[in-house]
Amino acid sequence: MERSSKKKRTEPVKRPTGMHREVFALLGTAKDLDPPPLQKSNDKGLRHMKQLFGNRKVRSWQWKPFKNSARSDNLSLLHWKRCDDISTDYPFAKYSVKREILKYTDEQYNGVLQQPGWTRANTDHLIDLANRFDLRFVVMQDRWDKQIHGARSVEDLKDRYYSIQYRLDKLRDSESEKPKRPLYDADHERLRKEQLEKLYSRTREEVEEEEYLIEELRKIEIRRKEREKKQQDLQRLIKAADQLTETGSSNKKKKASTTKKKEEETRSWRIQDKPLNAGVSLRSAKTKQALQVGLKKSKLVEQILTQLGVGVSPMPTEEITGQYNELRNDILFLLELKIAQETLQFDIQALKHRKETLVGDQASAQRTRQKTKKICSQIQI
Repeated sequence: MERSSKKKRTEPVKRPTGMHREVFALLGTAKDLDPPPLQKSNDKGLRHMKQLFGNRKVRSWQWKPFKNSARSDNLSLLHWKRCDDISTDYPFAKYSVKREILKYTDEQYNGVLQQPGWTRANTDHLIDLANRFDLRFVVMQDRWDKQIHGARSVEDLKDRYYSIQYRLDKLRDSESEKPKRPLYDADHERLRKEQLEKLYSRTREEVEEEEYLIEELRKIEIRRKEREKKQQDLQRLIKAADQLTETGSSNKKKKASTTKKKEEETRSWRIQDKPLNAGVSLRSAKTKQALQVGLKKSKLVEQILTQLGVGVSPMPTEEITGQYNELRNDILFLLELKIAQETLQFDIQALKHRKETLVGDQASAQRTRQKTKKICSQIQI
């Protein structure tokens, strides 16, 4: 009983020689190698095929001849065709669309179609090639008879053909102000192809040089924008300083009412005396308002306050809080002035160096002119 109750052990499948262990692990055990059970289909098989394909009868087909109206040789071919189809023309003949090639009379040519450099024989040959090759100007230029009519480029052929078309349209549509088609610009097309040829014939060094110049131009634009921004900041600081000096001569009441409004307009980085959030708040929170500048300048302001012996968290009375914030604003204002002064000094030094370079170039050019005059005078002697 115990032996019968025990499950029979399956012998492990040995890995074939030459097969990698990872590949053999993908095969699984012998139990996994059994084919998967087929899913039972709910359809009824071939007994009700008409339910899938419909109840119509199968259409009959015949091997019939046909002709293609797009061909001019009246060739007759055979293809499979439904019996109920009574059309005789090839169904894809409608996609063979031919352009309407220009035609002109002797009177029209002698009146408006004459052009320097083009004879009547050249023009007739051009129209004949346009009829033969359906306005494929590249093929027309290849088939152009150079021995009789001379060498012509693709732009020359297009210019002549479209000029004839433009003049004929203008002649036929004389009642309207403008013709339907614009005039072909051959010079612009030649310039475009020349520029493309120069673009594709560049060497790797020229491409790298162009990329370098574009990158340098981008850097110059960035520096120009930064310089303009610094100039605007400098003008703002000068305006703020002038306003402070003007208001310093007035009385305290006028100073308290006017300087705050002007400084708020000119110094956006000031600590604004705004009410805190609704509800109960401590007065010491006003001394902890962050400056509207970067972290680096904020740390520098705190360092200067420490050097001056002012604590970071003073006694938060109403008077001390206001004076503390005013002191922080003044320190930041002085820092901005110092940065502006350093920028101006750097610009002055750069301009001086540029002036010295220009003066040196002018002096050397003057010496060269003097030497040239001396040599010329000696030659004349």
